[in-house]
Amino acid sequence: MKLAHSSPFIITSMHRSGSSLTASLLESAGLHLGRQLMAGNQSNVKGYFENLDFLDFHKAVLRSHEITDKGWTLQESIEVDDRFVDTAKEIVERNAIASNWGWKEPRTTLFLEFWGNLLPKAQFLFIYRAPWEVVDSLYRRREDKPFQRNPDMAIKLWLHYNHLILNFYNRFPHRCLLASIYSITESSSQYVDGINQKFDRDLNSPNPELYDAGLLSIQSAAEYRASLINHYFPEAIQLYRELDARAWYPENTPPLLWEEKLQATPYRVWALQDWADNCGLAFENTQLRSDRHESKLKIKQLEKELKAAKEKCDRMEKKQEKLDRTEELLQQSQTQLQQMETVLEATQSVLKKTETQLEGQQENLEQQAVALQRWELREKIGRETNDRNQTEYRILVWDAWRAYGDRNFEEMVCCLQKSIEYSSVSRSELILNWLEYFTYFSQEARISFNIESLVSSESWQRLLGLMRVSCH
Repeated sequence: MKLAHSSPFIITSMHRSGSSLTASLLESAGLHLGRQLMAGNQSNVKGYFENLDFLDFHKAVLRSHEITDKGWTLQESIEVDDRFVDTAKEIVERNAIASNWGWKEPRTTLFLEFWGNLLPKAQFLFIYRAPWEVVDSLYRRREDKPFQRNPDMAIKLWLHYNHLILNFYNRFPHRCLLASIYSITESSSQYVDGINQKFDRDLNSPNPELYDAGLLSIQSAAEYRASLINHYFPEAIQLYRELDARAWYPENTPPLLWEEKLQATPYRVWALQDWADNCGLAFENTQLRSDRHESKLKIKQLEKELKAAKEKCDRMEKKQEKLDRTEELLQQSQTQLQQMETVLEATQSVLKKTETQLEGQQENLEQQAVALQRWELREKIGRETNDRNQTEYRILVWDAWRAYGDRNFEEMVCCLQKSIEYSSVSRSELILNWLEYFTYFSQEARISFNIESLVSSESWQRLLGLMRVSCH
């Protein structure tokens, strides 16, 4: 499939924005996302639905710029070196095996210009989520260490990724469909219908049972965090409004309920909320440490009891009756092993005989092929001339060329010496004629032939020496 005509769906978003859920819904609707997808883990138990080809590609490009392959970067533009372009083309060719295909990978957001230019007919499905929920999700993933050291990095990344999405959408609205994860989960069938209508596709209805509300954490108790974002990062709220203004909605009526969260709690209460929460967590942590210590003591006691029980069991196993049974089983195993060795030896003998027969048959086939080629050459020469000497001469030169190709230099020298008897030209003309025929036969057989390698060889020089001796 030519890249200019390939029209995949490119599904992307800021990390932790619901793109995995969206990809799973679209896969259930008939969108091919790849054969090798990233497995799930405790952060995404149902799977990431990320094509490993594209994931590894984006990671490699990021590492080439000394950027963490997690995608935690605020760099505006990341160039894709020429050495990666062929790789990108190869993975597109490898994955474009269905009319409706695509991939999901959040790092794609950092390379929208690259993919948009490489695949001019690609269509982009952008997903976004409330900034306070994305930040909360990143904080909860303890493996993402940068956010523990620099908490504001999470909101900066949300701004950066979604700015890239919005800028690309504003330039190419006809190639993009932007939707919030809330609209997608609440109206998944209508969302797929919207994709089909805008891009003239034929996706089926998605499986509504894929959505598990418990896995997409939507805060209610900590609504004050939205007001914290509004107070300290008003640019994030403004960008969120801009995304809402351009997004797809099932009835073209964007829900603005999140705006109410900005006035949910007085500010002086917010300042104390995390303090209170942290103190509560510290108390729980102390209690857990105490419980853990008690558990360790119980484990040690159980280990002692287990060790005593094991020693008693070992003493029982040493009884003579158990030993006799073990020896009997060992004898049976040895007998079976001897039988297997006998069968193996017989099999190896048959295999060796078969290999010998195959080698003989292969040698016969090669000899027959050479004989056939020789006969065809004789027939061809016979149609061109009735001169018997000329026929024998060309056959001998052909035999010499075959011997040279097989690296049988002694046979080559012998055949060329015999050919002299059937030629009346001078020795210098004869040598040139040999080289011309060697070149001609090699071209006919589409085999590479190096005249310099031949004439500088020890066998050729010895042949010339024999010819000079015979002249004297």
